[in-house]
Amino acid sequence: AEYGSSGINAEYGYGCSFTMFLHAQCENYADAFTASLFDQARGVFDNFDDHETCVLFNFCANNANTTTICKVCEDGYEAVREFLTADSLKTIVKDEVDITCIAFGPLRRVCVAEVNKIVDEVFKVIHTMDSISGQQVCSTLHLCKKTQLF
Repeated sequence: AEYGSSGINAEYGYGCSFTMFLHAQCENYADAFTASLFDQARGVFDNFDDHETCVLFNFCANNANTTTICKVCEDGYEAVREFLTADSLKTIVKDEVDITCIAFGPLRRVCVAEVNKIVDEVFKVIHTMDSISGQQVCSTLHLCKKTQLF
């Protein structure tokens, strides 16, 4: 497991400990779920060009380079926003909840209903990102020049 997913898997492991004899099955589902999410996130970041990043940080020469840290910030924010607000991510999460809740046997329906309520609320919060542009975020982080008001 990668560094980021191992911490999440540890948290799931704790939650899975409450499923008693289905503990191993629950952990297998959790491992597969986090692996899927981290693979998708890695796929987004694999789209960054190594040479452009090298030039950006002045490790490589490229006189024609016009990339700025502002542009990298904006592009990165937009890629993450697109990933997090995609309907497919919510579907994956809900599908994994359904599978994970199988471990709760007769309480499966309650588990699915309650966790899906939480998932819906989380995605409502995530969708507030729709109204925030990469330029706003990166300017707030002082990675882009602020536009002059006067």
